[in-house]
Amino acid sequence: MDMEQISKEKLNWLAGIIDGEGCIIAGWRYYPANKDSGKYKHHSVRSTLYMWLIISNGNLHLLKRVSEIYKLIPGVGFCYTTAKKKESGRWVMNINTTGKGSTKKVLELVLPYLTAKKLQAETMLELIDYRESLGYLGRSLKNRPLLQDDPCIQIYIERLHRLKKEFVSLPPETKRRANQILEIG
Repeated sequence: MDMEQISKEKLNWLAGIIDGEGCIIAGWRYYPANKDSGKYKHHSVRSTLYMWLIISNGNLHLLKRVSEIYKLIPGVGFCYTTAKKKESGRWVMNINTTGKGSTKKVLELVLPYLTAKKLQAETMLELIDYRESLGYLGRSLKNRPLLQDDPCIQIYIERLHRLKKEFVSLPPETKRRANQILEIG
């Protein structure tokens, strides 16, 4: 990878955007067990483990810059989706990494520059490494365990969700303070 193209400044900027606007998430995506039924089952044999880095924002120029940096990283895939925020009702655009390989490449590059989401990124990288250690399990379901039954994967997913919920955010009311270092309770 040509690090001259991906400067420390760009990686620092991207880490700041991930810290503020990013979501590092893993979980299960379930598909209908039977194409014709359209019904979803919790332990459907047609489930996939997703490991995404999502950046949501309403500023298209910001997302364009994220995509420009992603394009500099060889092998990183990403896509765009739109979503309506439940709280505000406003529309935003998401830029998602596509797959564990892309998520891993981006997180490994920005990890030294992350602050707020550093623990989440480290946990995601551990999950990806664990999943990769299992190797390709094949398409045949005979004589192989299902990923959703793996207790280690479940522990990583639960840890990511817990870290997201425990994320330190602003209290509902703040008092004005000037020229003081911020104290986090």
